Amino acid sequence: MDIGVHSLLLQLLFRSYFDFRRNSTILDQAGNIQSRQREDGMSDRTVRITYWIATGFVALVYLGGAIFYVTANDMVTGMYESVLGYPTYLIWPLAAVKIVAAIVILWRPSAFLTDFAYGAMFWHLLLAVSAHVSAGDPGWPPALLALFALVVSFLTQNRVRAVKSPHGNVMRGQQA
Repeated sequence: MDIGVHSLLLQLLFRSYFDFRRNSTILDQAGNIQSRQREDGMSDRTVRITYWIATGFVALVYLGGAIFYVTANDMVTGMYESVLGYPTYLIWPLAAVKIVAAIVILWRPSAFLTDFAYGAMFWHLLLAVSAHVSAGDPGWPPALLALFALVVSFLTQNRVRAVKSPHGNVMRGQQA
């Protein structure tokens, strides 16, 4: 996809219910109200709310999945063996990695580590959707929603967080 398609998709996906104004207002030196048009039409407040809802949802899905893997291990083992056809030795490492990934995207210790976590989560969720769909298991909608929220979180991260990702401005065709 080219940069224009990314920009169009973001604008279609992020029309805010919180802020219907496309202009942000500022005061000039004389105290007069001036209007300033944002490049993407979204206020900083709207982006911040969108980012934290999406990031919180992804972290909740990952932490909830890890807790489920640990507390209902027998059920998960049965699902891995009979429904998905995966080896059961993947369950414990996946539980640990899910916890670490959720903490990293919330805490954001470094841009490299956070981008690595976003990439790993993207591939995990993409493969989870395809595994559930191909097995005929009805567990694919939560993975698809989490994948969508992950993309939203990744695309809005640089407008919200202090630690900027060099890949977070992909929609504007810029590097940080």
